[in-house]
Amino acid sequence: MNDRAIVLITAVGAIFFLVLSIPLNIFSGLQLGVGNATELAVALYIILTSAVFVIVFRKFRG
Repeated sequence: MNDRAIVLITAVGAIFFLVLSIPLNIFSGLQLGVGNATELAVALYIILTSAVFVIVFRKFRG
């Protein structure tokens, strides 16, 4: 994987966390209730952060 792909994947992850997570949390909180929406958001953040971490740092392993 080249450096350009790693930067692109990292940028997509950052855009999701900074731009899309706020409306997702607000609208899911209105429909699901605040507690359930928080659990859903935390689960999504953990999964996406793990995926971005593995993809970005996999290059440095080998």
